[in-house]
Amino acid sequence: MFVGLTGAQNSYAQLQTIRKDTIAQDVFYFRFDKSVLEREYMGNAVTMARLDSMLSDMSFVANMDSIVINATSSPEGVVEYNRALSKRRGNTVRRYILNKYPSITEDMVIMHSVDENWKGLRELVEKDKNAPYRERILQIIDSDVNPGTKEWRLKNLAGGAPWKYITNRYLRYLRIGATSVIFYKKTEIPNEPEPVYEVIVTEEIIEKMEPEVEEYIRKPLFALKTNLLFDAATALNVELEVPIGNRFSVSGEWMFPWWHKNDADWTMQMLSAHGAFKYWLGDRSKREVLTGWHLGVNGGWAKYDFQLFDRKGEQGHLFDVGVQAGYAHKIARNLRMEYTLGVGYMRNDYKKYDEVKDTQFGDIKVFRFPWETRRRSWIGPTSAKISFVWLLDYKTKRKEGGGK
Repeated sequence: MFVGLTGAQNSYAQLQTIRKDTIAQDVFYFRFDKSVLEREYMGNAVTMARLDSMLSDMSFVANMDSIVINATSSPEGVVEYNRALSKRRGNTVRRYILNKYPSITEDMVIMHSVDENWKGLRELVEKDKNAPYRERILQIIDSDVNPGTKEWRLKNLAGGAPWKYITNRYLRYLRIGATSVIFYKKTEIPNEPEPVYEVIVTEEIIEKMEPEVEEYIRKPLFALKTNLLFDAATALNVELEVPIGNRFSVSGEWMFPWWHKNDADWTMQMLSAHGAFKYWLGDRSKREVLTGWHLGVNGGWAKYDFQLFDRKGEQGHLFDVGVQAGYAHKIARNLRMEYTLGVGYMRNDYKKYDEVKDTQFGDIKVFRFPWETRRRSWIGPTSAKISFVWLLDYKTKRKEGGGK
């Protein structure tokens, strides 16, 4: 059973034979590119139960000096990203302990993080006699080059087969946040050195090690929207928004009510096209795509004919340009609500008309004299939206380059 660093044993007595002041050392595992602690993932439930049995014991805590957390990421992806990811994993374990056990104070919990666990990978490969190109893999790991070059060489070794083996067999064991409970009285060991961390892997572990099940992630394609305010007025509309990474998005909106009722002197016809470019605020690593606050610029054009229960009406076209701000939140896995307000400049070129009935041409619309196009200009609010959003995404295999 693979349970930890520097002393992967099951009993206190066995642990103490490795380091007599080390009482327990267990591992919390994390999914690819995640820093969320999941109870049911790999051996986390067992680790939580074992930790709970110790830290709920007040007599144990009274004699405990410190808890050391050592967090790592697997050696894949960008080093700088992995450094931050390891730190987030360590902080996750630290918060878990401090929140669950009030008797543990902040100064008792020490956190260390390792950018990428190349040493752990080497030990796994060295003990696995079935690893393809084993000696060459070890040479690459031991080479005096930067981590990015090592990773590139491994990925391109023998057409990528060894890297696939490494990904399926080893990497999930290196995405860890280990807890080491140090149990001693300072008067007995006044100059205690800092704990040394290394992966402990036995032949039994290698024999039982199974390929990792392929992990899938969901990536956004685009979002379909409709403005409920316009829908309520029977002004049918649809909007398409495409995310560009987590920070930007572009959208296009089309409005197309085309209602006409002669016997009621009622017309609501409009063709409208608008577009927007948005910048999404906040820490995007903590938010799902197209959620949170955003700022943007927008503009568009429309052609219309409005006649509402009267023989008088208006035809024309308009365009507007401005800025907008809004907020969106998730209501289901693929559903969101978004609230947006826009301000800017609007120009409207129009003609007034009167409807004349029972002519030899039927009912007709006659423009008023003088037959000229008039213009309105407006600076102020230009749009308001309460939008229902449906996000379309697709499932894909996780990629091996984003760090983890």
